[in-house]
Amino acid sequence: MAGKNKFIETLKSYADAVGKKPEDVAKALEGLVGSDEKTAGDVLKNHDAVTDEEIQAALVGTGDGQVPLGVYRMNAKLLRDPKAVPASGTNGGGPVLTLLPTLPESDAKFLEELRVGGILEPEPNDVLAAVRAGFAQRFEFFNLPQTIRDKMEEFAYANDKSCGAEYYEMEKMVTSRQYGDVLSATGVTGSFVSVRKRKEFLRRVDVYLWASINDFHNTLNSWMTGWQATANNPTALLSALSGNGANNPLAQLATQAPDLSPVRDAAESVVNNINKVFAGPGIPVARALAYDAVKITEVLENEKLPALLGAGNKEQMLKELGVAVGSDHVRLQHNLAKYAFGIMSLEKVTAEEEQMYALQMYQLGVAIPWEKVLGNQHAEVA
Repeated sequence: MAGKNKFIETLKSYADAVGKKPEDVAKALEGLVGSDEKTAGDVLKNHDAVTDEEIQAALVGTGDGQVPLGVYRMNAKLLRDPKAVPASGTNGGGPVLTLLPTLPESDAKFLEELRVGGILEPEPNDVLAAVRAGFAQRFEFFNLPQTIRDKMEEFAYANDKSCGAEYYEMEKMVTSRQYGDVLSATGVTGSFVSVRKRKEFLRRVDVYLWASINDFHNTLNSWMTGWQATANNPTALLSALSGNGANNPLAQLATQAPDLSPVRDAAESVVNNINKVFAGPGIPVARALAYDAVKITEVLENEKLPALLGAGNKEQMLKELGVAVGSDHVRLQHNLAKYAFGIMSLEKVTAEEEQMYALQMYQLGVAIPWEKVLGNQHAEVA
């Protein structure tokens, strides 16, 4: 229990400052740092294991251990030293820590990068688009514009008011999809992305993407288990993963690492399945669906929207709309997209870096709740 108490102690100053119990803060962070009382503190301190943005997503909200955004920002510095671990480069001559590919830092940047992609084969941002589209359907985002429009209309009639500008914006989202920007590089118009094409793409995401990525994760877990059994020193592995210790601990352990060929074969299988996801006109369809997902997210962030629907606040509005999206959903989507990026990039990793790369992929993978990834979709595409 000493390890757990020590981790709780590291959270105490932050928890006291924001008026929360350290245990609740630890629970909110569990999806990022895990529940292992011996390693959670080390994971939290490691800037390459969890980013500031991911910690913010976990701790901002209305649940236990969560606080409003402004309160979090005022006290975030109490969680960890921003200079505790370098964010890039090497650590005192040790292994490179930032091997995994990065994601666009904002929705605006994501849409901007979609505008310039080619159409001959899926690029990393197209895979991110597929992940976003798949989760948008799972959480019934694509039905929201029509639902919100209808509720606005009902509320206006019930209160003898005229519909405002937001209502007509929602009407446009329902009746005319505006995909020009993100499809400019493909040479097709928005009308090209029909309901039939949208449904077929999302069916392929369900059939080929989720299970394939999970199979890779299982293969990587088996490789890690084999390494731990051979090295018989999990602590040293964690030290290597965080870049701590002298004389590059990864180099010392590399001679004991199992052959990475099964992991590389599993990655190749994922890439083949990704190509199946994007068969036919999948690339422009993925970009269009991701564009919809981003724009619907922007609608839900409109501070005026709850009042226009007759809801007291955003939480009540989301509940009435049947949208069960919180910080854990945002974090899951981000981590899964980064994991898929990592799989696609494995073939480019050199032999000198592959053990560290696989270790970083493993740590990212264990933070993903795979039961949610493999959950059945149930929403129809509007």
